[in-house]
Amino acid sequence: MQFMYKYSLMKNASMTASRNLHILQLHCNKYHIRTRQKMRSLTLNRNWKILLLISAILHHERRLFSNDQFCHLC
Repeated sequence: MQFMYKYSLMKNASMTASRNLHILQLHCNKYHIRTRQKMRSLTLNRNWKILLLISAILHHERRLFSNDQFCHLC
């Protein structure tokens, strides 16, 4: 009887450890996915700002080249 009780406790302990490990893995995966999404949104944000900056520079240069005074200097 005592052997069965110990076996039952050991079996439950290993199942509990396995379940806890599984829960921990799920939490880690969720955290990893959230972190990856944040990094992706930060990268997109940074890329968007770079594109806006390049667009502004090109727009400014286009205005310089289309300026009549600039053409008279050529």
